[in-house]
Amino acid sequence: MCSSIYERFWNGVQWVIAPHELPVPDGYAVSVFWINHIVLALSEAGILYQMQQSENSQPIRIEYTPIQDSSTTMFIKYCVISHNTEIYFCTKNGLLLELTEADHPRWINHGKPPGVDVTTIVNAPKIRA
Repeated sequence: MCSSIYERFWNGVQWVIAPHELPVPDGYAVSVFWINHIVLALSEAGILYQMQQSENSQPIRIEYTPIQDSSTTMFIKYCVISHNTEIYFCTKNGLLLELTEADHPRWINHGKPPGVDVTTIVNAPKIRA
């Protein structure tokens, strides 16, 4: 298994293949999402990154990890994208989160809905398949 993510894009003159490496301590990329021309990668460690290219073609990783308060970081376990590009996440402690804007990340914490197994909601596409 490889932890590299490659993006191919047309720069106006030729096709460019750009590698996006995740930090070694975060493990492999377990999921990659392409939403509105934004590449997001979820690491084994539960950290969500936006993958970009700098002006000099160097890969840039922007951490999208939701922060509950200044001392608590939430780690993501599962993710699903709806047909209208809404992105839902289940954290490792069972919270349901929604990323409403990928360009300027805005997180909505839906908490732990009563009587609902959040992992089932987020894993619905896997269950249906």
